[in-house]
Amino acid sequence: MITYQCPKCDHPMSAPDAVAGQKETCPACRNVSIVPSPSAEVNPVAESADPTATTVVMAQPGYGSTVVWHGVPSWKGHLRRYILCVVVLAICIAWAVVWTGSDRDLPALAVVGPMFLPIVIMAVSEIVRRFTRYTVTDQVVSLKTGILSRHVQELPVSQLRQMRIAQSLLDRVLMVGNISFATSATGDIEMTWRGVKHPNDVRDLVRQYMD
Repeated sequence: MITYQCPKCDHPMSAPDAVAGQKETCPACRNVSIVPSPSAEVNPVAESADPTATTVVMAQPGYGSTVVWHGVPSWKGHLRRYILCVVVLAICIAWAVVWTGSDRDLPALAVVGPMFLPIVIMAVSEIVRRFTRYTVTDQVVSLKTGILSRHVQELPVSQLRQMRIAQSLLDRVLMVGNISFATSATGDIEMTWRGVKHPNDVRDLVRQYMD
């Protein structure tokens, strides 16, 4: 049995050895890809000593390249948003307590309703974060986004001309930041990774594969 990943959405797939080289459709994203030969299965060949790190090196069928790093936006990059939502939620709870203990008659929705806004914002932010993927291979850097529909943006590493890191004071304390990529000499930003953990290390890793 051949086990591999969909080159578009990374969904785990498997197929009998007899269908190697034939086309198979991913059940998750409906992308059609070629089943690799048994010798080209996706197998980790090197992994960071830190079990919490996202750095991993593995064979990637379909792209003809090797994944040297992949990750998702760190929750620390959304920390200010989460703190704001918690503060708003606390204010809404205080509002509900005050009005519940008063003699004023208000609809329950007007008292409890505002509490759901910060909860929804935090939930949506967390879902979007978990469905965002950053990948570095020896050939491209890519950004995958989307929940129901999937969007993939790739830039050839050999054509990268600039990489910029943006960090606020809080980001530097939390060791997260945004990395922007440009392939033109004018420096026009074409792709941005937000909330990257240890952005300087990731930038240095990409530089190793630039011409």
